[in-house]
Amino acid sequence: MRSSILTFCFQFILLVLLQALVANRILLWDIVTPYIALFFIISLPVNLEKWVQLLACFLLGISIDFFENSGGANAAACIVAIYLKPFFIQLFYQGEETLRDLYLTKEKPFLLLGVLLCLIFSHHLVLYTLEFYDIDFWKSILKYTFWNTFFSFITLTLCIAIFRNQPRYV
Repeated sequence: MRSSILTFCFQFILLVLLQALVANRILLWDIVTPYIALFFIISLPVNLEKWVQLLACFLLGISIDFFENSGGANAAACIVAIYLKPFFIQLFYQGEETLRDLYLTKEKPFLLLGVLLCLIFSHHLVLYTLEFYDIDFWKSILKYTFWNTFFSFITLTLCIAIFRNQPRYV
């Protein structure tokens, strides 16, 4: 148990630094910035207590907000994403009680990819709605949400395929 806590702490610090120092410097077409820090939300165990998940995701979001100077938009988006994660898992996996962690399987790869796509989309929709702070910019909100979801999905799918190809239990 202690080693898994240290693993998540190391992963948290590494992903925040990668997001702040590397991914935020990537700006394609003045729109796209991949959010690799969402890998932390995906990698949190499903059976972890809800308050621990919410606290960890709030700290993740507020840490990214600190580097981006975005006023809490990332913290709110991360909390929404972790809050909706069980709903999306239940929607795609439909009652598989043995599911304790999200990882890529050869039998059902599209289930994880569906959960991943929904999580990224919900995170980005909340993030860009709060960043634009005006519903009159709905075209811009949808454009940023779509393109960033697309590139974050590709990036996170590669990360999951490389780092999370086997189940891990806490």
